[in-house]
Amino acid sequence: MQEIAPTRKVLRVARKFLKLPPLPEEQMGIIGPDPEDSRDLIKSAPDGELKPIDLTQKYFKPKAFKIRDQARTNRCAGFAGGSGLHVVSAKLQSLAGRPDITLPDGFSANEVYWHARRNKEKDGGVFMRDLMVALKKHGSVDVRAWPDHHSLYSRPIAVETLGRFKIPGYASINMRNATEGFDTIKRVLSIEELPLFVGTKMFRNVSRNAGYSGFFTLPGSKDKTDGYHAMLCVGWFRREKDGGEYLILVNSWGPRYGAWGFVFIPKEYVLAGFMTNVWTLPDNTY
Repeated sequence: MQEIAPTRKVLRVARKFLKLPPLPEEQMGIIGPDPEDSRDLIKSAPDGELKPIDLTQKYFKPKAFKIRDQARTNRCAGFAGGSGLHVVSAKLQSLAGRPDITLPDGFSANEVYWHARRNKEKDGGVFMRDLMVALKKHGSVDVRAWPDHHSLYSRPIAVETLGRFKIPGYASINMRNATEGFDTIKRVLSIEELPLFVGTKMFRNVSRNAGYSGFFTLPGSKDKTDGYHAMLCVGWFRREKDGGEYLILVNSWGPRYGAWGFVFIPKEYVLAGFMTNVWTLPDNTY
């Protein structure tokens, strides 16, 4: 007899009855700050207005946010995680009235990648969920403790004794409906002012052309896929040239790629289903 898998509704009811905490994929309610909740420190004016934003410009001095290079490795998720911690840390320092007390070069991508990848002896990339678990459970340390150019297979002993920065939790953005997912991404950026960790499908000609201009385009019918790539989404804007909406992402291919290391992904690229894995911090976190 074929076993019938329980529906998501049944699972939610069962978890509520057993008083179990919700799964990350059930925490989809990222709708902005709650004006009645004193724990929510972010109050946009007016609350809920989706204004274009770039978190690296808001929370860092000019040229203080550094673009790094993963070189010939699969550490893209590690660099997305390290950059994300840097943005969140800078935001917290700003809220505390200490905007200048941030790490000069950010957090170690190697440390993030070490905890996120399942096989420590293989540079095989990571799953986005594993990245978020690592950021919550282990976080990272000052990049100077484990620099980018050092071996990613030999973890320095001193790293264990250093203070580290972690995120308090994580939530997945539902991208099954890409239009709603894109709007949610904009709400997280504009209202919560939090970065998003994204897994994006890459195409050879698209990424090659973006290396010059920074702008992604839709792939052609014969454009070969290059697999998936992790980046950090830090903002969005409307382009005067075409009136289109674009996401701003921190890449890890060095400052000579794209727009000084940043890339811009159009809404149409997201609606086509090429940004399938998007994570951020829970709403009302900071």
